[in-house]
Amino acid sequence: MFLNIVSDIIYIFCTLFAIVWGINMRYRAKVGQREKIFEVFGLLMVISLVLIPALSLSPFHLLWMFPVSFLLGMLSILFPLNLLLWPLASLYGSIWYIGLKSKIKEIEK
Repeated sequence: MFLNIVSDIIYIFCTLFAIVWGINMRYRAKVGQREKIFEVFGLLMVISLVLIPALSLSPFHLLWMFPVSFLLGMLSILFPLNLLLWPLASLYGSIWYIGLKSKIKEIEK
């Protein structure tokens, strides 16, 4: 019972972390500091969160999945990973950027 409560807390904490990360991505894009690595990390975090209930895994797996997501996000600047992850991360990021006007677009006008 105690482990179930702890696993639920881990899942909720990781979900909140992924949401805050998305809000941070949106803010960075608004001020003109959009970076692909942040989008890749956000995408991989969400994929990790979706895999837990989809595969009936324990939320304790998030304790290694999130650091691996960060590592893969950092490695996504290398050749084979950037071709695979950057297009998907751009799609994920575009969901967070809906309705956003960046300061770069305002300066150009």
